[in-house]
Amino acid sequence: MDTIRQHAKDFITKREAPSYIANEGKQTPMRGHPVFIAQHATATCCRECIRKWHKMQPGKELSQVQRIIL
Repeated sequence: MDTIRQHAKDFITKREAPSYIANEGKQTPMRGHPVFIAQHATATCCRECIRKWHKMQPGKELSQVQRIIL
């Protein structure tokens, strides 16, 4: 579980937290890792889903607090 938690933290930091994401909407595969499945299930797979469901606006880097929430 510790490894999966670390992967989740890394995925959020690298794929969701930046203010600009080159492949927005395509950065999280639908399968291949348990974290990917969880991100789709919780609407944290892309900034558009995060905006729609969690009301965190795109175009602005996610804060440390927002990263923990996700």
